[in-house]
Amino acid sequence: EAVQRACEAQQRLDVTTISTKSEKANLEAKVALLEEQLQRGTEMHNATKSATEARLASTSEQLLRAQAALDSSQNEAEKLKKVNEELNGKLMNSENLIRRFLGDEAFSIPDLIEVDRLREELVKESSQRQYLQDMLADVQQQVSARYPALRNQQDEMTSLRSMVEELTLQNEGLVAQVRSLELDQTASSC
Repeated sequence: EAVQRACEAQQRLDVTTISTKSEKANLEAKVALLEEQLQRGTEMHNATKSATEARLASTSEQLLRAQAALDSSQNEAEKLKKVNEELNGKLMNSENLIRRFLGDEAFSIPDLIEVDRLREELVKESSQRQYLQDMLADVQQQVSARYPALRNQQDEMTSLRSMVEELTLQNEGLVAQVRSLELDQTASSC
């Protein structure tokens, strides 16, 4: 009877050992599967994190470039406004001098020399104004193509351009008057 109990105990021990080994193998397989899933999850997280950081860096660079372009455009617009104001002031002074000269019946040689100098200055300013208009148009085109948010500045520049065109027309009229005056003076002196 003791031998039989020992055999039964040995059988139970063998069954328990086999069952424990089977459970251990199942648990080890589950641990390996969980480790593999964790590894894949970590890799996906790192890849997503890297891609997100790259997009963030790219967006940040684009934002900095856009801000720099906006600042540059604003500075250029301010410079062009100042140049336009200076040219308008010179044009007004020139117009006043020409009116003064046109108001007199007789012209002296120094007056004619002054009129000629003013005419040359007006022609030079007109070409300078045209150069600035062309440069402004180029800046507007680049800004408009790259940064549509700067549309308001483009509208303001268009307004300035129309003012410059109007001043150019006035300038051409003044140049025509000066030429007419010179022809009249030349004809009267002959």
